[in-house]
Amino acid sequence: MQSKLFFAFVIFISFVACKKTTHENVHENHVISGNQIPPYNSISTIQVHAYINRVYVDVLGREADSLELVNATNLLKNANYTATSRDSMISHVMNTKDFYTQLFIKTSAVVLNAISKQDITDQINQDIYVQQLSVMTHDTVTANALAVELDALKKLYVTDSLYHLKQIDINEFYRRFIYNYFYDQINMGTHNFVVASFQNLFHRLPTTNEDAQSEAMVNGLSSNTLFLQNGNSKGDYVNIVTHCTNFYEGLISTAYLNYLLRKPTDTEVNTYVKQLSQTKDYLSLIKTIMKTSEYAGF
Repeated sequence: MQSKLFFAFVIFISFVACKKTTHENVHENHVISGNQIPPYNSISTIQVHAYINRVYVDVLGREADSLELVNATNLLKNANYTATSRDSMISHVMNTKDFYTQLFIKTSAVVLNAISKQDITDQINQDIYVQQLSVMTHDTVTANALAVELDALKKLYVTDSLYHLKQIDINEFYRRFIYNYFYDQINMGTHNFVVASFQNLFHRLPTTNEDAQSEAMVNGLSSNTLFLQNGNSKGDYVNIVTHCTNFYEGLISTAYLNYLLRKPTDTEVNTYVKQLSQTKDYLSLIKTIMKTSEYAGF
């Protein structure tokens, strides 16, 4: 009887010992050196693909194709999703003519009620026809006015191409969008023009003083001061509002609204406004936003 009890006790001890060893082995396989979780070890392929497709949609207006998705996924995973690898992926997507085409379309949707290149072409052809008639009838006033209008429309048409080629900067890009026939037709009258330009460029309404100074300047009534700059014509006004600090603050808001669907905080504006006003590198700001965890989702 004692022999049987002893044998049972030995079996129980062995079972407990084996169970403990198994538990310890499993635990050892999950021990992380320094008790630090490896970065991004919980990121799923679905999350990575969602991030890549979001970049493609925002930059090119479409999702990545199968090859693009594989290449971008490998680039990010092999580099452990670092900011540098994200920058490389985004730069690759942005370094295409399609990106600038989409930037034109997005800007037109907000500023010009989605006027297309075909709309611009049609207006140019119409203006040329009327201008020719004006020359034939010796209506020099109309002919000269149309010459100015045609020049602005032709510049608007090639805005994205010239920005792509780095022949114009982001200031000139926006100047052309608010200094043309279509913008005047959408925002008829000096007051509406001024209010619309403040909203489109600065995401706010002008103060009473700003409105008064701006309208007087646009109408060419006298020399007026706006944002510490003097001007006495509509051209002067447009140049001022596309080269002031408010313009760069507005660009930051535009980027955050377009790519993060929210307004930037005061801290975020202060972080980028000086840099943007010096470099005028709007594309770098877009990439900075797209590299963030907030945008990527991980």
